[in-house]
Amino acid sequence: MTPLRRALEPAIRRAMHAYWRLSRGMTLGVRALVVNAAGEVFLVKHSYVAGWHLPGAASSRGRPGWTRSGASFTRRGASCRAAR
Repeated sequence: MTPLRRALEPAIRRAMHAYWRLSRGMTLGVRALVVNAAGEVFLVKHSYVAGWHLPGAASSRGRPGWTRSGASFTRRGASCRAAR
């Protein structure tokens, strides 16, 4: 890496992060805790992130994310209910 690039890179990175924060929309999502009658917890392992996670879905404009999650679980034979 050249000395000029090494000197300018932190400032460029900060400027790009500020631009991305203002120009990109925020993605909201929801995760669900799915437990069966035996007390086992349903987890998923994604190909793009390490580890096991609660299943979830992104929310789209005008439609809450929990409706998408509920639909995907009912397709797999689970019954869903909202809890607070």
